[in-house]
Amino acid sequence: PDTMAMLRCSDPEMAFIKAVSLLHPARTYEQYIAPPAVIEANVSVANNVYIGAFAVLGENVSVGENTVILARAYRFQGRSIR
Repeated sequence: PDTMAMLRCSDPEMAFIKAVSLLHPARTYEQYIAPPAVIEANVSVANNVYIGAFAVLGENVSVGENTVILARAYRFQGRSIR
């Protein structure tokens, strides 16, 4: 039918994955720590980290380089996040 799109290929699953990634690229995050984020004592934050609003990082947490922590996520005491 005229209203239907068709993708013809040898590997439909891979073609679909490629089409989705082209039409809906993954979001990228710049280095940023939201002001309402809660960061407890002795938290180690590496370079190029995004921490969203109301995220909670407990004492002695270590955040690795290029990490994205979205809003309202939490990690309590003494864990590494990468």
